[in-house]
Amino acid sequence: MPISEAVRIERLVKRVDNAIHNPAIDYKTVREALDDLKCVIHPSREDYDHWIRLAIEARSDKKICSLFCSRISEIALSILFKYSPHNIPLYVNSKLFNPNLKYPLTTIYVYDDILCYQFAGEGAAARLPYIHLFFKQPKTASIIIRLTEKKLLRKNEQILYMNANPLLCKRKQQRKILLRFWLTTVKNNLLHWKESLYFPGTGALYKKAEASFLQESKSRL
Repeated sequence: MPISEAVRIERLVKRVDNAIHNPAIDYKTVREALDDLKCVIHPSREDYDHWIRLAIEARSDKKICSLFCSRISEIALSILFKYSPHNIPLYVNSKLFNPNLKYPLTTIYVYDDILCYQFAGEGAAARLPYIHLFFKQPKTASIIIRLTEKKLLRKNEQILYMNANPLLCKRKQQRKILLRFWLTTVKNNLLHWKESLYFPGTGALYKKAEASFLQESKSRL
């Protein structure tokens, strides 16, 4: 390959890099730069992975979508499930991802809706490992809880994804510790505390205060 052609390709690739990285440049320019590059060579999988990472750093869902000629109204996570699922952790742990994001003027959670499609859509079985990868990220804990409450996960899926999520595992462990503390400390001493503290009806301090109040009331009469 002539050096001039190599330099030309290098500049076209750099143009795509700059278009994605520069926040002042919109997704349309990214699309144009990529189209110009495709007229010369077809970008590799490694190129797309690099551009996805740049777009995540640039905090631009639209630029991720524009890399794959997708509708700009689509959510980047849908694109990643289809084209680059191994980059899901990077996306989820970025500032682009908000697990409680809702569609405008609705009460529907965006990522709940996307995950329901991933469970049931065409090729869902092939996406299961990446759905599991998605739920392994701590920030997805609230999504698992909502899908469970809405009964959109089967029992075995609930257990699988809850056990995979570090945040939910930590909460589960904390609940076990609190329950152990309750059973070994609080429960055994509860009756004693009720009788010795200011507990209405039976507490020693309560009875003492009640007697004092009744005596004071009689003296006033």
